[in-house]
Amino acid sequence: MATVTGYFTNAAIGLASVPYPVKASTLAAKVLTADGVSNDYDAVIVGATGATSRIHVTGLTNAVPALATINSITITINRFNDNTATSVTDSEVKLIRAGVVESTNKATATQYPGALATATYGGDLWGASWLEADLNDSGFGVAISAAIQDYAPGDLFGGLARFDYVAYSIDYTAYSPPATSDPEDKYWKDGGTYHSRARIGYPAGAVPQNPYAGVPIAKVPVEGPFTEYDIDFDWEGA
Repeated sequence: MATVTGYFTNAAIGLASVPYPVKASTLAAKVLTADGVSNDYDAVIVGATGATSRIHVTGLTNAVPALATINSITITINRFNDNTATSVTDSEVKLIRAGVVESTNKATATQYPGALATATYGGDLWGASWLEADLNDSGFGVAISAAIQDYAPGDLFGGLARFDYVAYSIDYTAYSPPATSDPEDKYWKDGGTYHSRARIGYPAGAVPQNPYAGVPIAKVPVEGPFTEYDIDFDWEGA
């Protein structure tokens, strides 16, 4: 098993908030890199209880290899609460597939610390199945928001959720081209042309490959989920 890690390339507001609106104009500059700089807010409602704007970070900085089998997805968020007299916890931590937010929510009730610290989520498949194409799509990412409850309505410096970065770690098994699996492979000669037939299984999404280097494929099978196909090879010989 192998692992690919990285950050995300795009940040945007996926769902607006009335009491705690995250500032969109500075978002990308604040939450895409591990630099200790966190997001800003537009005017908030002091003493309010509610969720922040939902932030969408998408687009992997490092791609998953083609046709890899996805084993697990782990998300790491570096965040803090800038006034711990206020309750700040997760509201949503969800994956995004092709721009659409998935239903599985990994949010926890853990209070955000008073200084930047990381929290990890997942380490599994988040209740879904994934192809490498899903993860390499520019619309793959994470949707995050925080739940804020200000215990001191008159406090002009109530706590806010601050996010420094969101990172990913994806465990995968690399794709290996299939080998011939039929023990009764055979060939025959017709004049000066040899003919051979082999049976090969291809997993869903795999691009059929010729196991005999340099030998032209006369008939290529369509893809199929672990289905075996007969492939004919013709070549000239003495």
